[in-house]
Amino acid sequence: MSTKTYSEQRQAIYFRAARDMYRAAEDIALDTIKDEILTQPTVFWAAGVIDSTMRRARDLENAGHEQAVATARQENDLRKARWAAQDAHIRLEMRAKGEGHAVKQLS
Repeated sequence: MSTKTYSEQRQAIYFRAARDMYRAAEDIALDTIKDEILTQPTVFWAAGVIDSTMRRARDLENAGHEQAVATARQENDLRKARWAAQDAHIRLEMRAKGEGHAVKQLS
């Protein structure tokens, strides 16, 4: 038997999915940064996928907040995952600009 309410259980699932999506966005950015030859189409593709992945992660995070009040630890874990993804995207932007490519800004 779980000591969590059904709302808290759903919230934990949403938050875990949001953190996983943020990590996926971070991985895409970091993998793209590692490419030896960074082309404009690759940069546009990566930026688009990162943007849509981040939007989905935010939607999952918001759905989790609709379930119950989040604990400070949950908020901190989400914030860390979100910041890591945003930082990786910024690093991709800097790498792309250094090679003369334009990058779509995070929305």
